[in-house]
Amino acid sequence: PSEIDINNFKDSEVVEDGVVRKGRKPGKLLDLAGLASLLAAKGADPNEVLATYQKLYEQHIVSYPRTDDKKITPAQYEELKNLRFDIATVVGIDASLLTHDEPWGDKHVTEKATHGANRPGKRVPKSLEELSSFGPSGPAIYEILAKNALSIFGELYTYDYYTGHIKDYPEFIGHASVPIDLGFKAIFDVKDEKDESDPEEGDSTSPLGKNGTPFIYEGSNPKPKNPTMKWLVGPGGMLEKYNVGTGATRTSTFSDISNEESKSQLIKMSKKGALSMTEIGETSYILLRGCQIADPTVTEKLLQSMDLVGAFKMSEADIMHSITPIMLHDMEVMKRNSLQIPLGNDSAGPPKEKFSGVYIPTGEEISFNREWGGYKFTDEELKLLLNGETIEISPMSSRTGQPYTVKGNLAEQKYKGKKFWGFQKIDEFPEEYAKHRFTEVEKKLLLSGEEVFIEKLWSMNKGFWYAGKIVYKDGRIKPVKEKRRKG
Repeated sequence: PSEIDINNFKDSEVVEDGVVRKGRKPGKLLDLAGLASLLAAKGADPNEVLATYQKLYEQHIVSYPRTDDKKITPAQYEELKNLRFDIATVVGIDASLLTHDEPWGDKHVTEKATHGANRPGKRVPKSLEELSSFGPSGPAIYEILAKNALSIFGELYTYDYYTGHIKDYPEFIGHASVPIDLGFKAIFDVKDEKDESDPEEGDSTSPLGKNGTPFIYEGSNPKPKNPTMKWLVGPGGMLEKYNVGTGATRTSTFSDISNEESKSQLIKMSKKGALSMTEIGETSYILLRGCQIADPTVTEKLLQSMDLVGAFKMSEADIMHSITPIMLHDMEVMKRNSLQIPLGNDSAGPPKEKFSGVYIPTGEEISFNREWGGYKFTDEELKLLLNGETIEISPMSSRTGQPYTVKGNLAEQKYKGKKFWGFQKIDEFPEEYAKHRFTEVEKKLLLSGEEVFIEKLWSMNKGFWYAGKIVYKDGRIKPVKEKRRKG
């Protein structure tokens, strides 16, 4: 306010620049993830929703749950059309709203669907109450699914879009959207699914005013909202945005990682659907941070490649080769990230046995876990570690049940600002990078810190071969960025 002289402004009339009648078609049909996310906001458990939906499907009350389709076939449309008035009676929708009996172009109907999008089935129940016998969420599942399906028989939502400006200060502009006919919105509307062709759509109670009065507006950025199941797997959510999984797989996967009875629960969900991570979830986040397999854009590219294989435009071998550099990259990242996870976290289980002694290289008294990865160091190995030497151990893999070889030494490490001493794994030099297998000469040059020019390297992100320099730094292979000259 101190930087603005409000006296430089005065009241001025509003000039209406125009008004346009606009409309929007009914929203898309919900998938199982979208349905479950809407129910989660009402306190429904995703696992219970899945189980109840399956029981309803087995009685032909709802359609196939694990469909990959987002639209329905013409035959499925006709079936739904013939049942629409019976379904409307069950869920309390006025039949006079269901007057649009032709598909809205290809937005909801296609010849290519198989099972068809999630929708009410052939058997129409007599009431919502009788669906409680299938599970607590039975009535809510059918009500949302039915209203969403019935909305495609509703008419266009129409509104008048006003634009205008302040006469004496034309740089100040405004707009207002006034509903004329709710159309399908009176039946059901998938929230947050705005028409991309009209980003200004919104509901106002009146058109633009007649006069503008100057004032100094002071605002602040709102507090970020908590992530919710709807944000993650719901309509227009992050997983749908990157085309990760079907509605059913998103829901079942979310159910698995949020299951309170699971020993590996990653996510907690409040009664209102807000999400937070468990301790195991936070540990997983630390481990996967920076990994390509945790990047939704990488997953999206892999799925696109699979579609190309299905269309015979790409070979299976090409996909397999493209996964190799992802794995090599991520294994190195996970090795480094694992050092950020505190060893012997008391909350992860019983306290681990500690060993204390003088660390010879620095002369200080230290204490560290006597076990690493389930392997208990021998007395001789403990002496070597305190001497600052590198040892080789053979812990048992929890995944394969077979021993594997690890080299490492003692090191002071840091986690969340707290320092601790512990066994640190030493990364070994990789045999290949970006599909290039190193020669012994290249290994020696890289290990000595030299830059090496490679004629043929594979780019996973861009999908082609390229030539460039690489260097071995901070325990891993890195590309050398060439400085470009101006001019």
